[in-house]
Amino acid sequence: MSKKTVLLVSLSLVLVTLAACTRAQPELVIEPETVIVPEGPVNRHSPAELYCTGLGYEYIVREIKIGNAESQTNVSVEPITETLEGPHPGNPVIPDYILQTVCVFPDGNECEEEEFISGRCGQEYSYCVQKGNKLRPGSTLKPDTNEATCVFTDGSSCPEFDFFNGSCGPATSQ
Repeated sequence: MSKKTVLLVSLSLVLVTLAACTRAQPELVIEPETVIVPEGPVNRHSPAELYCTGLGYEYIVREIKIGNAESQTNVSVEPITETLEGPHPGNPVIPDYILQTVCVFPDGNECEEEEFISGRCGQEYSYCVQKGNKLRPGSTLKPDTNEATCVFTDGSSCPEFDFFNGSCGPATSQ
């Protein structure tokens, strides 16, 4: 090959390289990863759990096997209708365990969490009674009156959980 041909080929390669370098390169765009955020609060604790642990008691969730002779809790469980995904659609299914949530007090006594916050169990451990007041349990008959009420020494009252949270108190101190 002649020097002229080598020079032309080299010059062509330089021009092609320069053209490639000056041409706008596509910008690398990194899409942010899609994050699915569940609706509602995350790690939300029930008021009964907050009440129990807020008073310094132990909050326990137990799995109780139904039909277990060692279980001290007699639990009656209604059969549920199995969904279409099950092996025998429409046949009743009885779960083999339930979850029991309890508040355990320093002396070892315990109450089911909803029974405790409603004042139907463990009244002597309630915030209201510890502060020298009387606790009126909630009713099991009406869902809107299921909440315990703290009756103060001055005769005024407010919901027990609200008193515990500091959002109400005796009328004389407001």
